[in-house]
Amino acid sequence: MQKIGLLELANHNEVLRAYILILLESEKVKTVEIFTNKWNFNQVYDFQDNPRINWHIIENVSELLEYELIIKELSVLIQTTIEDESAKVVELNIACKLAIVIHNAHCQFQPFKNIVLNTHPIEFVKDIGRLLKFILIKRPALKRAEEKADILFFPIKNALTKNKKSTKRMLCLPFSVNEEVSYIAFHENIFITIPGIISDKSRDYEVVIEALKKIKNHNIKLTLLGKPKGKYGLQIINKFKKINSLELVCYTSFIPQEIYDKKMRETDFLILPMKEKMSFGVITEKNGYSTTSGNINDMVRYGIPALLPAFYPLNNSLKSVVGQFQNANELTTLIDHWAEGKVYNKIKIENMKEAMKPFDRKELAIIVNELI
Repeated sequence: MQKIGLLELANHNEVLRAYILILLESEKVKTVEIFTNKWNFNQVYDFQDNPRINWHIIENVSELLEYELIIKELSVLIQTTIEDESAKVVELNIACKLAIVIHNAHCQFQPFKNIVLNTHPIEFVKDIGRLLKFILIKRPALKRAEEKADILFFPIKNALTKNKKSTKRMLCLPFSVNEEVSYIAFHENIFITIPGIISDKSRDYEVVIEALKKIKNHNIKLTLLGKPKGKYGLQIINKFKKINSLELVCYTSFIPQEIYDKKMRETDFLILPMKEKMSFGVITEKNGYSTTSGNINDMVRYGIPALLPAFYPLNNSLKSVVGQFQNANELTTLIDHWAEGKVYNKIKIENMKEAMKPFDRKELAIIVNELI
């Protein structure tokens, strides 16, 4: 029985949660030592009193030095995010194996093949500044982390397959872990949810707005389950409010995890309007190929049927619990079809449990067992 460490300082509480679930399921893990900040600790509220977890609340990497004796006892320390402050862990010469999680494979392995600069003069100048910051600061930090690590984890197989040139040991350990299957609903209203911060970085809300303008009347209650980011977020909320065919629920500030969980469990089906490409500074990542979407993690975690863009590559098992669209017209057709026949309930009854098997924590724990 081994002790495993998790380090998460970048507020990716959903990744921390997923790896907690996997590690606790492993027959070879005795104790999980978690080094994280107060915010993440509060978000994973239902694990705070778990007897197999020891929590160490820190706000920066240098505080790890205070736990040198604990770290020496670890079989491996898994650093779940290597950006900004957390990238400095490589400077500490920790006394155990180090595994790092690669969120964005283009940034890590092929940044200069995936640079996109804004052509607007003012934005172009800003992008040049971002590029210089990446080259001089972030890129060296990412490479040092890669060189220091003994193991590289990838959340999706596509990113792992395309980057096998590394001499490091490389494993796919997903963020997507199923915890439940959404219940069968028999209410009159149809509860649809779009989870995530309302931002133009990773989601295309316009296609959803256009689709909803043309749907039939189905007593739809739509929840935008995320706070709006800047003017764009507020503008999107206002556009949804103008659609007369639905009742809208939205938020103006951060949503506590307990409320987020409750709203997701009330959902009949999700709409996940992910963008095919996302920019991290001036580096572009391809959704489903070089990076994964938190929306997919939500769908899998709560076991909820979903409608999502056709470009996103799916695990074969998930194809039976989703509908995919290429444009607003196709999305309108899917919403009408799912609403009229309550297709989402049929999916939950007939397909969901089987679809979630590859994301079962027991299956994913096998990867950890092999690692240890």
